[in-house]
Amino acid sequence: MRATRCLKTPVTRSAVGVMLALAVAVLAISPAVAAASTAGEAFGAPGARSWWAPATNDFVGTASSPSSRVYFTGSNGIVGAVLWPTPDTPNTTDLQFMVGDAARTWVDEEKVDTTHSVTLADARALIWRVTNTDRDGRYRLEKEIFTDPGRDTLIQRVTFTALSGTVGDYLLYTLYNPTISNSGDNDTGRALSAGGGSYLEASDGNGRTSVLGASLAFAPGMRSSGFAGSSDLWTDLRDKRMDWTYDSATGGNVTQGALLDWGSAAAEKSVTFTLVLAFGNSASAARGAADGTLGSDPGALRATYVRQWNDWANGLDALGGAADQEYYTAAMCACRRARQPVGGHVRRRLQRRLSPRVAARPLREGERTAPGR
Repeated sequence: MRATRCLKTPVTRSAVGVMLALAVAVLAISPAVAAASTAGEAFGAPGARSWWAPATNDFVGTASSPSSRVYFTGSNGIVGAVLWPTPDTPNTTDLQFMVGDAARTWVDEEKVDTTHSVTLADARALIWRVTNTDRDGRYRLEKEIFTDPGRDTLIQRVTFTALSGTVGDYLLYTLYNPTISNSGDNDTGRALSAGGGSYLEASDGNGRTSVLGASLAFAPGMRSSGFAGSSDLWTDLRDKRMDWTYDSATGGNVTQGALLDWGSAAAEKSVTFTLVLAFGNSASAARGAADGTLGSDPGALRATYVRQWNDWANGLDALGGAADQEYYTAAMCACRRARQPVGGHVRRRLQRRLSPRVAARPLREGERTAPGR
């Protein structure tokens, strides 16, 4: 809640009484004002109704190794549904960034306020390179998206580039809307500090948990769990400032956000870091996966992921040289872990799931919505 300028004229006892009465009345009719503290449980439970991620995707992926059970999709330049432990169990609505200026005069939503380019980072692996460029030319976000081949973790290798000024001129926030076990209306989120790391943890009643963390630290005290449409970060940033830093949000459509800390890199033109989203049947299992991935060399994880897919794809029937990129992409999407040759039917099977919309376009009507859509 913002501080207001103090009156410089004398205030009588009766005037104080009137002001107190008015304050009580305002708090009684305005829950958002009443709950706008910066600690404890978030207000506004259970939040807006939870919605599934879009069914039409620009990219889909998973590891070829059975050691990783994470499947991911995405559209409009951001990660959409992340599925675990099976490809029919979504655990997220979306995961994106919010970007603002250090002077706090504007805030962008990544999926809305940037143009998007999506390509395979390797022709024979389901690793995707997504480039989102600010429509006003101030910054660029480049992401390579894949999974840890040995853990239940989604990896985004992110490079933020200041096209004007340095990275310290910008504020970068994560914005995450979980739907654990395909049910987004009864999740619980909380901030977590463990082993020297800072995380955002979301879980449901059966114990399944996601943990969001980054190699670039979250700014001290600047992370929050809230309810979609009332106490979430998207709503909070309408005034261009992150005012709410709630410790927990229990039993509802939870969204989670955090401000990333540039640290000593603030004077640079670009910064590269790893953002991970890990899953487990318990909080400790999810934290262990997150810690394991963040503690590993991201370049080595990427190399293993790509090599395993290359080994598999190179064993496919090349159809006498007629196999094109669409064939290989469709085969990898449709036939993960399969080891038999596949034919042209794979193309038709995947055309309904993967749309090659890699050109920049504005969102369609109805897509410019708040978390919890």
